[in-house]
Amino acid sequence: MPFVPALALATEHKALILTPVLTQAYYQSIFNELIRGINDASSGNNDVVSVPEDSSDFAVDSWVNKYSPDFIISLGLRGWDAAATSSAPLPVVLGAVLSAPEVTHARLPELTVSLTPAPNKVFSRLKGLMPDVKTIYVVAHEDDHDIIQRALFDAKQMGLTLKVKQVKNLQESAIAHTQLMQSMQPAHDVLWLLQNPDVVDNRLILPMILKTAWKAKFAVVSIRSISPYSL
Repeated sequence: MPFVPALALATEHKALILTPVLTQAYYQSIFNELIRGINDASSGNNDVVSVPEDSSDFAVDSWVNKYSPDFIISLGLRGWDAAATSSAPLPVVLGAVLSAPEVTHARLPELTVSLTPAPNKVFSRLKGLMPDVKTIYVVAHEDDHDIIQRALFDAKQMGLTLKVKQVKNLQESAIAHTQLMQSMQPAHDVLWLLQNPDVVDNRLILPMILKTAWKAKFAVVSIRSISPYSL
């Protein structure tokens, strides 16, 4: 069962959980697991409200008045955008985001729990393990725009070159990864894998990458773990 340490002390308190309306089953399952983890780690006496894609008319305070929560948990940036408009003096926990949000509202969440390590953390650990690394290659989907923009900035700040190839599906991803791996130099190039299932799946793409990396002896780092595979 998922566990949310930050909420472990709130076992007797009630939360209003704001979650985005999602259409893709994969992402729905992730957010459902997060909500289940929150309930397991707390009293379970929580209320869940879905925030539509167009949240301009979403009145979070009406839900606060209806359920009288002790604090708000906003999942995803859409949930945060909704929670930030509340006039209620309630603590807000932000989860299911890549990093802490930029200051776009008058307030910031009291606590941010990210889904994935920030790119600068990944790159810093990578440089510690592979000091000669110069270029990081990554295949990304258009949905990965935010993390790629953050990664481009972080890479430049750390003296690294990030080369990005955008794809739309697994078929394009297979071709892109094959082309990238043919041109990589094991001494100073690294392949970075994001966790988007439209780019890398465990059944076809990942085994192909690891098999090729093993033979060519270049490093692969996954956003699921800061530690790279030693190949």
